[in-house]
Amino acid sequence: MYSPEVVGSKEIKPDFHFVLADTEWLARLGYSWPEEDTQAGLNYLENVLSIASTPPNPYSSTQSDNLQSIIARNEFINGLTNLEDYHKHKLIERPDLVISLGSVIGTQRILHDLDIDNQRVMRAFPAILSLKPEVLKAQLDNLTTIGIKPRRVINLYAPVLDLAPEEINFRIETINSLGLNALKVINIFPQILGMQRDTIKARMANLSKQGLDDHKLVHSDSFILRYPTEAINAKLKFIKNMGLDMPRVVNVFPTTLSYAFSTLKLKFDNLTELGLDAVNCIDNNPAIFSLAPETVKSRFEHLTRLGLNAVVVANHNPSIFSKSEDLIESKINNLTALGLNAVKIVNTRPVILNPPPETIKAKLRVLYGASRAWGLRNYKSPVNHFVESYPALLGYSSDRNRVLIRILNNSLDPHTHITLHQIRSLTSNNLEATLAAYLKQDKESSSIEQISEQSRVLYELGYQALQNLILAPEHANDSAVNVYQRSLARRASIAKHHQSYHTH
Repeated sequence: MYSPEVVGSKEIKPDFHFVLADTEWLARLGYSWPEEDTQAGLNYLENVLSIASTPPNPYSSTQSDNLQSIIARNEFINGLTNLEDYHKHKLIERPDLVISLGSVIGTQRILHDLDIDNQRVMRAFPAILSLKPEVLKAQLDNLTTIGIKPRRVINLYAPVLDLAPEEINFRIETINSLGLNALKVINIFPQILGMQRDTIKARMANLSKQGLDDHKLVHSDSFILRYPTEAINAKLKFIKNMGLDMPRVVNVFPTTLSYAFSTLKLKFDNLTELGLDAVNCIDNNPAIFSLAPETVKSRFEHLTRLGLNAVVVANHNPSIFSKSEDLIESKINNLTALGLNAVKIVNTRPVILNPPPETIKAKLRVLYGASRAWGLRNYKSPVNHFVESYPALLGYSSDRNRVLIRILNNSLDPHTHITLHQIRSLTSNNLEATLAAYLKQDKESSSIEQISEQSRVLYELGYQALQNLILAPEHANDSAVNVYQRSLARRASIAKHHQSYHTH
């Protein structure tokens, strides 16, 4: 643990002596000794820094008056073995740099306590070697108060320590004036604090010009701003030339722009080599670019081992690659445990692997309930048969199926034999159009085929006109309409909850 005078106190009182606990951060800088020589090494380094702390005498006409201080400073800098020679020379060539014993010990302890990369800070901000601990602490407190995460920001943009609080606030206001959430962007891409407003604005304007959502991209992956316009445009052209829907791919997965040309090509070609439609897969799941080719290949082969047609499943549901093998297997097992032919269902409708098992079970319960109410003794068997032959039934929401079931109940005589063709015919059309068609039919003489045919005609009226027809006062007591209204209320409640959640 470090001295409480240095870390964790608002009033910084540096300890001017090394202690054994300092060996950890000193080792990161390049200073380490055999265990038996540690204390002697610390004493020697302390003496070097003490001499280096002597400021140069500007009034002296004799260079040797400052020689010992210069030699000590250079010895300390050359001892920073984890710094490249280029950075050492930059530090040595700074005659104005006074290396204070108290400052070095105090600031390095603070940085180490926050798990900040001492070496990176020194490369980007050499003045840290003479920055007083109390000044560093004040800067850290200011960053935290503003809403900036010191550890990340200093690791990525150490020069922020050279900015006065007023200057930081000014730069935040400048970034906000571009329609960005400055704090969010800074915490992702701290280097933006060193960019000119005109540069940021021009790079965002270029993204927008290319058909991209510039604000969304910058908020999602703020590092996009580090690339010059020419580099971004070259990458966008390359993505287009691959046949991809560039705006969609980049808007959905902004990190695409961070990959090298060769990496994008390798991942694209890997899909083709597996026999897949690479353009379709990436357009519909741009996050595939985040996966290593070996991972994609492993997950593809896993589908085959499960008995699935991997090419069909992956082409029709590219999001499959974003799911772990264990997750896919658990979903297959869930279908099997429900008494369904999982392989048949998934091969016919691959997107069935997207919803969680609880959702699949809930949808089946609705269908089972309808089958039981229909008077079937072995009610699960016909439902499973229908689902295996027409897996789209599990793709519809439970609310939608409840409305359709009410339409069936009200349109057919009890115990009437229902064919798979009738189920397909009723469920494949727009729900509002189907419900409106049912309401316009004579309940005593209507048939599923008539309702389906009429729904295709009514669909042309548009959503609002169909809603007006469904919610007309004369239909207020219809059970199918009541179920539909409850589903609308449920969706409105969920939407309101989500809006409230995001607002707060």
